[in-house]
Amino acid sequence: MASSALGKASPFPAIPRNSLPPEPGFSSTFFSFLLPGRLLPSFRPLKAEINVILISFCANSVGNGGMGGWRRKADLAIPVWRGNAILKSSFHEYRPKFSDKKLKEVELPKKIPEPQEESAAKPAEGRRRIWEMIKEVKAMLSSMGDGEITSSAYDTAWVAMVPGAGGCGPRFPSSLQWIVDNQLDDGSWGDQVLFSAHDRIISTLACVVALRFWNLYRDQCQRGLLFLKENMRRLAEEDEELMPIGFEVALPSLMDLAKGLGLDCPYDDPALQFICAKREIKLKRIPRELMHKVPTTLLHSLEGMPGLEWQSLLKLQSSNGSFLFSPSSTAYALMQTGDENCLRYLKKVVDRFHGGVPNVYPVDLFEHLWVVDRLERLGISRYFEAEIKQCMDYIFKHWSEHGICWARSSEVRDIDDTAMAFRLLRLHGYRVSPGDGLQPSDRPTRCRRLDPIAQSDPAAAVDDPDALAPDSDNLLQRPGPQLPSPASLQQSHADVFQNFKRDDKFFGFIGQSTQAVTGMYNLNRASQLIFPDEEILKQAKNFSYHFLREKHASNQLLDKWVIAKDLPGEVAYALDFPFYASLPRIETRLYIEQYGGDGDVWIGKTLYRMLYVNNVLYLDLAKADFNQCQAIHQLEWLGLQRWYEECGLNEHGTWQNFLLRAYFLASVSKFEPDRSAERLGWAGTAVLAEAVANSTTPDAIHSKLTGEVLVGHILRLLDRPCPLKLPIHIFRRHLRWAWGEWLLKLEVGENQQRSCLLQGGTALLLVRSIELCAGRTEPEDEPARLEYDRLVRLTISICGRLQSCARVDQGSKVRIESDSDIESEMQELVKCVLEPRGPNGLNRETKQTFLAVVKSIYYLAWCPSTKLNNHITKVLFEQVE
Repeated sequence: MASSALGKASPFPAIPRNSLPPEPGFSSTFFSFLLPGRLLPSFRPLKAEINVILISFCANSVGNGGMGGWRRKADLAIPVWRGNAILKSSFHEYRPKFSDKKLKEVELPKKIPEPQEESAAKPAEGRRRIWEMIKEVKAMLSSMGDGEITSSAYDTAWVAMVPGAGGCGPRFPSSLQWIVDNQLDDGSWGDQVLFSAHDRIISTLACVVALRFWNLYRDQCQRGLLFLKENMRRLAEEDEELMPIGFEVALPSLMDLAKGLGLDCPYDDPALQFICAKREIKLKRIPRELMHKVPTTLLHSLEGMPGLEWQSLLKLQSSNGSFLFSPSSTAYALMQTGDENCLRYLKKVVDRFHGGVPNVYPVDLFEHLWVVDRLERLGISRYFEAEIKQCMDYIFKHWSEHGICWARSSEVRDIDDTAMAFRLLRLHGYRVSPGDGLQPSDRPTRCRRLDPIAQSDPAAAVDDPDALAPDSDNLLQRPGPQLPSPASLQQSHADVFQNFKRDDKFFGFIGQSTQAVTGMYNLNRASQLIFPDEEILKQAKNFSYHFLREKHASNQLLDKWVIAKDLPGEVAYALDFPFYASLPRIETRLYIEQYGGDGDVWIGKTLYRMLYVNNVLYLDLAKADFNQCQAIHQLEWLGLQRWYEECGLNEHGTWQNFLLRAYFLASVSKFEPDRSAERLGWAGTAVLAEAVANSTTPDAIHSKLTGEVLVGHILRLLDRPCPLKLPIHIFRRHLRWAWGEWLLKLEVGENQQRSCLLQGGTALLLVRSIELCAGRTEPEDEPARLEYDRLVRLTISICGRLQSCARVDQGSKVRIESDSDIESEMQELVKCVLEPRGPNGLNRETKQTFLAVVKSIYYLAWCPSTKLNNHITKVLFEQVE
């Protein structure tokens, strides 16, 4: 056991000093420090210490960091795989001390699992399994087309009722057979895993009607009728939020069909009577004239409405022959009109799903968007960069100034898909403006402004006919297809959200009866990527935030589009940690617990599942990847503590809790295994800066941080491998300059009220150190240099303002939120980082480093100490089960 600087024996095993050969020609003579002679006298005793500590620290990467293995002996790598590099005794024995800078306390976990014996093959087996899962996911993503979605018994029943030529039998006998093959043990049809009364009742009734329609399979029909009699009452017991699309209109229509076929159904059940009453109210509100002239959400549920003018409706048919991509609505239209385009669409869908049909198809945009979102939030997107690029190109190809919906070539749009697309396109560097992204000749605009839709309830879409009237006039008066004007080409595409705003409110679709939680959730996430002068996003952010806060406070977070494992947890995190304060690995750690895998169910006309969006394989891969990265981080943390103790940094006012915080911020921002040097450079720079700042206060000028006190400890590190990606002389020159500039601007004495980590100059020093460890130097070409200087200015200014807001109490969050200067400069920073600048612009990775450092400082000033402790524990020390 090595002697601890805290006065106790170190609980960590000693790392063999000569386990790896030294780098050829690598000696301590390389590290003579040549700070400019104009430095203040009080800084001169620090010259050798700063240079040797930092360069040797950055050279002390624990390994190359990838899944290909470590350049360390097997006996050192084995215990790391399960994340047991930090031994139990190190937590309950250690009580961190605090400097007088009033830093938030970091309480280490009191208990973690004891190390377990493992075979030397365990790490290799784990890596092999990860790569197998990656290959499986890649195969899935490469096969993405119009969407992998489960079949709907309700829609299949409508397709099965389509008569063939001459009306002697079903046009689609395979659909009728699908119904017979998919009856559940209790006699019902519907989702076989999750019981929802609404889903089971309407699916079972539709299938029973289809079987009796052809007078076939009487036993199956009787079992279905028995289920209806026993369970119709359950409709009154279920939350209305779980009611499928158009349920109030579709169910009574089916009951009328059943009565006409002589089926013995519970027509007088009170629950059914209540739904029939709601149907009459909704049918009276439908603006019949409008729905026959322009595409609306009502096209999705035509099978529930009598007295339709089919010659007018056929003009609103989608280009693929469907009516708003609904098989049941299209089947009803085919029965009424015999339209060949309807038949063509249904044939394609029936063949695609082997007799069954989904409740909506295609769902290509929905699938592409939500797959990317899930992969990114689970922290595994880096394995699928090529596939994600293809997804985003596909989304951008179908993006319009009116927004998008779940399927391409749609004349109606919804706020949910539009918000998700906007956020992802902006995050991935797409210029979501048609004038900037494409030339006018490449993309004509739509001729009409059409009402948007989220898998919406067509009956609910007319709850407020007056809401439709103003837009209907515009729709009918606009001329034919036209190209955008030069003025519109310069307009930010954030204005797409004007299509979903009326007065001071935002909506998922015009005339909606209830607001969807997920629609506002995704609108809030999109609005957090606001650029300067995007007033519509500011309004969207305020509206969605207050809506979600009210829903969360009243525990009313059931959503009408999805039944998710932990939607309240997702909403709470988005509200408590907005984009500026959300760090990647923290979000991933929490989302792994919130993501339901294939247990999450979507609500359309019936319950359905998106097989590529909600997949347990993603979850398994995310867990394995997180635990592997955590094991690497724990090994790095072990090495950091030994380095800290050998340097005696606690003697200079830098306590171990500060070291833990610094490494935590680095590891949650640059978590990838191959970024070990960047993490260590980040953490080491932060700790050394704090030590130097503490040693340059009036009370510490004559401290022990002079001469060769630290040199002996530092030189022990120099025989370890150097993973630097730059030649050592270039690395040393740039690093020396960065530290020299920082020292000249360091606040000392009375001006240094808090940790120097919150100072703008220290944030810039972190950026420069991280960039050097990543093998990048400051740009020299003018276009890139201008961007770089702008980011430098913003970083220093923002962090300085955050420093003035930070307090040891819980008031810092309120002060940050109310500081308009911080908000405006963060908007400018986000724009600088995310907006594409052309081939001669600043390296995207460098811009992301600036953003990562600023966000980490924002998080530190924003996050309450209890949350900070919890995040450190969960991310660094708790394995994902």
